[in-house]
Amino acid sequence: MDGENIPVAPTNDRLLNSFERIVHRRYSCKHFDTQRTICPRLLRRILLATLRAPSGFNLQPWVAVMVSMESQRERLYEAALRQKQVLDAPVTVVFACSTDFSHTNNELRRTEKRGMEAGGVERFYFQRNTRFMLNQGPCGIFQKAKCLGIQLYRKHAQAPMLSIPHDMRGYGWKQCMIPATFFMLAATSAGLQTACLEGIDEGLVKKVVGLTPQHSVPCIISIGYEKKPPKVFPTVRRNPKDVFFDGTFGESTSILT
Repeated sequence: MDGENIPVAPTNDRLLNSFERIVHRRYSCKHFDTQRTICPRLLRRILLATLRAPSGFNLQPWVAVMVSMESQRERLYEAALRQKQVLDAPVTVVFACSTDFSHTNNELRRTEKRGMEAGGVERFYFQRNTRFMLNQGPCGIFQKAKCLGIQLYRKHAQAPMLSIPHDMRGYGWKQCMIPATFFMLAATSAGLQTACLEGIDEGLVKKVVGLTPQHSVPCIISIGYEKKPPKVFPTVRRNPKDVFFDGTFGESTSILT
């Protein structure tokens, strides 16, 4: 088909412009105003917007624990290796994912059932894809066996086969960072700033907020009002030509010229 005849989807410049402003205004806040709190209704809107983040198979295998009490913030501050944002910000949110995707995870099974009842996916789809991809078995035996079987199948059959995660912790982190990103952008749109902190003692963080051994914490995010907004937003990004390619890695795209 001639490229000129392909219908162009209508764009809403106003919405896109608004989103671009939010993206460019988000940065990692270093100094929070200790005297300002967050309106509960505003925080509620941010959390509900975060809940709309996309998720693989719509399983949504993540939770977010808010820490606002001063005594708990002090303990989280120690678990976060004394990063000052945790003490200064009125709220720090611990984002955690599940590493248990087995049939015994009742929360995921309930989410799966609701998705089928809503008509979003068919039962066969879950059995063929979700269960096959994520069912680990005792001590992860099924997952290891499937990974080996898939490698052998690809080698001998020379046919494509569904890739499955080798590490369920890594898969969970991937699913968790999408809502974490939504949370930061929603906070920026509300006039707040955030600091995404990865340098933490994960085991201590889990103890502070009561997470189970089946949870893993990729990051915690402090949220609040900035004490002294910088005149220039101090974020540097790579050259787009070193990031975006056309068809093949290393092949520059004319879109950016």
